Amino acid sequence: MSEADVRHLIMSSAIKSSTLDPVPTFLLCEFVDVLLPYVTCMVTSSLHQGRLPDSQKHAVVTPLLKRPGLDTADMANYRPVSNVTFMSKIVERAVSSSNFTSTSPTMISYHATSLHTAVTTRQKRPCCVCFLIF
Repeated sequence: MSEADVRHLIMSSAIKSSTLDPVPTFLLCEFVDVLLPYVTCMVTSSLHQGRLPDSQKHAVVTPLLKRPGLDTADMANYRPVSNVTFMSKIVERAVSSSNFTSTSPTMISYHATSLHTAVTTRQKRPCCVCFLIF
């Protein structure tokens, strides 16, 4: 994947940050030309290895009530919303881009993903922790 491809992925993405991001997304976009060689290297390495770096395998999971008015004490009334790092979103978009998949589809190797959710009710509000293993 070329630097131009990665630059396009970054600049066409929504400017949303996660608390897990080491650099806020707006700074990455503002200094994209300076950071582009490093970001491209990370994206290319992830695609060649078929996995994300360990630092990108985390998500902040927020439970949201499915519909207003549902019982907030019943965990079945919540749906999990995962907030992953901006870089993992860029790698995901690189995998799904036609430019990458048409040129080298054999480089993608998916490993089983397991999701472990722990719910703490002691605080009277749901709290989820998510571990992604690629």
